[in-house]
Amino acid sequence: MPRLFAKAILLLLPLACISLALAGLAWHSGEALPISSVADIQQQDETVVFGSSQIESIMGYKLQRYQRRQPTILILGSSRMMQARDRFFTKSPEAVYNAAGPGWGLPTIVQFYERLGQSPEIVILGIDQFWFNADLPLTTAPDPAAEPDFGWESIRQATVETTHRLLGGHLTIADILAGEDPVYASRSLGLKALQSSFGYRADGSLQQGMLIESRQMQAAHVAAALTDFQDNERFAPASEINQTALDLLEDFLGQLSLDGVTVVGVTPPVHFVVFEAMEASGANRYIDEATRQVAQLFDAHDHHYYYFADVRNYDVDSSGWYDRIHLTESTTLRMLLALFDDHPLIFSEYTDTDVLRELLANAANPMDVLGELPP
Repeated sequence: MPRLFAKAILLLLPLACISLALAGLAWHSGEALPISSVADIQQQDETVVFGSSQIESIMGYKLQRYQRRQPTILILGSSRMMQARDRFFTKSPEAVYNAAGPGWGLPTIVQFYERLGQSPEIVILGIDQFWFNADLPLTTAPDPAAEPDFGWESIRQATVETTHRLLGGHLTIADILAGEDPVYASRSLGLKALQSSFGYRADGSLQQGMLIESRQMQAAHVAAALTDFQDNERFAPASEINQTALDLLEDFLGQLSLDGVTVVGVTPPVHFVVFEAMEASGANRYIDEATRQVAQLFDAHDHHYYYFADVRNYDVDSSGWYDRIHLTESTTLRMLLALFDDHPLIFSEYTDTDVLRELLANAANPMDVLGELPP
């Protein structure tokens, strides 16, 4: 019996060593790191990008980053706001954090704000037109208890995902050990960041390095997105306006007022091809009415609201989006400049609009206004 037991140990020992080695690679890659550790690393080195394949809800991560950064200006919204960079606030980039999240609806945004602890002084609130379509479900907020805690189960999942990437030839052991962004050659945490330069910068904005690097890929991405949108219910006419969403927005604006927060709301534009199709189908009628009511809510609380319907008069062409609804850095900056110009009392201490206009004039790549791509 002891001899059989010894043989079993000898048989299993190589497997255990391989498993431990893979778990070590998952940890080294950043895929298995606790969110608190990721937040600390980015606080110490703002060039680090975090892109994990296993985080479906990033609320916990963005809360950790907010709490370390303690910004004066908080950007909230869905993924349509995630190209807003802290460096657009040229005088005080450290005073800004972008807490927008992919697929975030108004309930998620409200929940995020309620969990901040300390409120910012200024909120730039991205508002999607589609929230007010009564034929679409109002996105519910995530359950905080369901957010990953990065315990043993998380390490197991990260190890499995790391193994899949290695066996699939998407990454090599050398790639993981180097830990370098494939586009920028800076440090990356998480398998998505290591494989495709995709992840969240320290300021909360979203980096899509492969897409940024290739103008051809950008154009193809837009063209593909414009071929299938007409069958999407998001872009269809609505039977009526979602009153629940309007009521929630009113309550949220009231809370922000009570907290002494200055709010500037902004609805980003969809691609002009989508805009024209929605206009022709009558879908824009509910949007126009919802926009009117949203503007009234902002006025009632002494806040400011901007609706960017068609931005071609801002010198924006098809290269101003990287798909049918998501803006490039250049279009995002043009949109923010309208806010900055109209409200110098709010923003002039944080940014220089002349510097921003020069950036736009010199930008060769609409996804890289700040000129960060390596030569």
